[in-house]
Amino acid sequence: MSRNPASSSAAISYRADIDGLRAIAVLAVVLFHMDHALIPGGFMGVDMFFVISGYLITGILLRNMRTESFSLTDFYRKRILRILPALTLVIVVTLVVGQFVLLPVDLKRLAQSAVWSQLFLGNVYFANYLDISYFAKSSSLEPLLHLWSLGVEEQFYLIWPVLLLVGARYSGRGLFLGLLGLTIVLSFGFGQYYSPANPQFTYYMLPARIGTLLIGAACVYVSGPYQLLASKWAALVPCLGLLLIGYSLFVLSGGHHYPGLNAVPVALGAALLIVGGTRENPVSRILGSRLLVWFGLISYSMYLWHWPVLAYLKYCFGYLTPLALGASFIAIVILAWLSYRFVEAPCRSRTWPFRQVALRFFVLPSIVVVSLSAYLIQSSGYGVFGGDGRYAKDLRAAKVRARKAPSAKYVCQSAKITQELLETPDCIIAGEKEPRILLWGDSTAGHFVEVLNGLAQEYGFSFRNIAHPACPPVLTDPQRFTHRAARVDCEASGAVVRQVLEGYDVIMLSGNWEWYLNKRGDLFANELSDTITNLVARNKQVIVIGSIPSLPGYDRFCAQKAVKLPFLDCRKAATFPATAIKNINARVRAVASDSGARYVDFNRQLCSASTCSGYSERAPLYFDTIHLSRDGAVFVGEHVRKDERFAPVFEPLGDAQQPAGAPLPTVPF
Repeated sequence: MSRNPASSSAAISYRADIDGLRAIAVLAVVLFHMDHALIPGGFMGVDMFFVISGYLITGILLRNMRTESFSLTDFYRKRILRILPALTLVIVVTLVVGQFVLLPVDLKRLAQSAVWSQLFLGNVYFANYLDISYFAKSSSLEPLLHLWSLGVEEQFYLIWPVLLLVGARYSGRGLFLGLLGLTIVLSFGFGQYYSPANPQFTYYMLPARIGTLLIGAACVYVSGPYQLLASKWAALVPCLGLLLIGYSLFVLSGGHHYPGLNAVPVALGAALLIVGGTRENPVSRILGSRLLVWFGLISYSMYLWHWPVLAYLKYCFGYLTPLALGASFIAIVILAWLSYRFVEAPCRSRTWPFRQVALRFFVLPSIVVVSLSAYLIQSSGYGVFGGDGRYAKDLRAAKVRARKAPSAKYVCQSAKITQELLETPDCIIAGEKEPRILLWGDSTAGHFVEVLNGLAQEYGFSFRNIAHPACPPVLTDPQRFTHRAARVDCEASGAVVRQVLEGYDVIMLSGNWEWYLNKRGDLFANELSDTITNLVARNKQVIVIGSIPSLPGYDRFCAQKAVKLPFLDCRKAATFPATAIKNINARVRAVASDSGARYVDFNRQLCSASTCSGYSERAPLYFDTIHLSRDGAVFVGEHVRKDERFAPVFEPLGDAQQPAGAPLPTVPF
């Protein structure tokens, strides 16, 4: 392997350590998408790819410009041969498989994304049309979502060769490098500043990503001066790069603000490994090991195939067991090797002229993808099954009513709570005048309205309900415990609700305690305790409602999917051990009891001694993995109403009410 010092004028020779770095990047991405817990920051592997790409392509362009052999058409000819054959294969196979797996609405959406992705505009499509509303389907079920990164990269290479050529010919080296550095700073600054306002745009679009690609380009210029460093200092460079990548992959996670400043460590880490690899060092020798190099060679195909494989498995089965994940990894590696061996490598060696390459590998394949997609879109996603045949009839018969709880006018759930919403009579349940009882919480409060309505009818009390999704019912800084996109509205909603709490004698708190405790642990438990203590000190009675079990394998569309996939066992996929929710609720109950509140839960209809299920007989009860459907909540409410265990807690809330501040009875649940 050549280790000639790199500079803006030096050739970029093959380096095994860069293939090893590619392997680290792709394995991080794949393992992250298999299970986020394996590598919490694995999604940053994409940024490692950007840095590598920026370095290699810029080096090649500068070498060709130096020797005056640069040709824009030849550059794009090679890009087409490098990218499009395997990409088109994956898109076409994904569309064909989708015909026999996806529901019509999902297949139609896949066909739309296929057209945009084939034209390297996938990032534009997903930035504008990906549904990220609270009850939206998981983005992990979009089989071509990962192609957003190819859109970013190819859009960059539409402009970068021209800018590089102009910069090399018509500006001084210092000015050009200054503009390069300024653009990098502006890109990361844009991601940091604009992400809270529009996270989709900053994540998927070029402005917040161009800085990472340009850091790779800057490596070409930095490699020369790096050769002048003393050996003891030069040896630290790849070690520091490895530490920065390790920090990014294992310490940072999807819960951190990204992209922006949190993208700097992984990009800088990859850059330091690239620059450091221009001199012999132990880290680069490890990266150049045979196994890592092999994964690096198939990394592009592995990236292309991994997402559709995982998306279809999750679409069919929801939660994937460790055994299923292991099998899927093997399948991804096999597909990647076959794709590399029989598509990537042979096509890359073609010497055809630009016009022939563009026709055979871009124009004609694009016509195939667009035509196939247009057929699927025109048929409303039914394709070969037809919209008026046996499949359509069976599909209509399999549809179940799975309305989300907020679909009822009297369920007052909003991403941002206003004073007007807190005053509307529509939010009062089982009464007409303003009640003295408030149900306050996140979206789980929304699905408990129907359950509590049954108890209100039975015991003669009324209550007002208010719910703000993903925002816990705590008094101090609730935005600390929610996801990034909801923090601003959560803070504003919490402030509005706090102003009206004094008008109620009984406060019922509902939250997705499992999520908050798993994310923030003791910090959240202490805040919940402080909230209860504060309310009790203000002469309020507090009732804490335990969480229902989360069911990662639950899919309200399972019965419809089973029309095409009769092997699906919908009830089994929505059944999980009861241990997790019992442990979570035991902790919530302890916090409530120690702080002076009463604890109840409604899980008797959902859980046996050992398992919890999202079904009653053959009827689904959930809307998604963590929420009851409106009909499921009515079902649970009807059974709770008949359960005499709840009488000591809720009967005193009726017309013959005990005075405010009187202790609630202690009844075992």
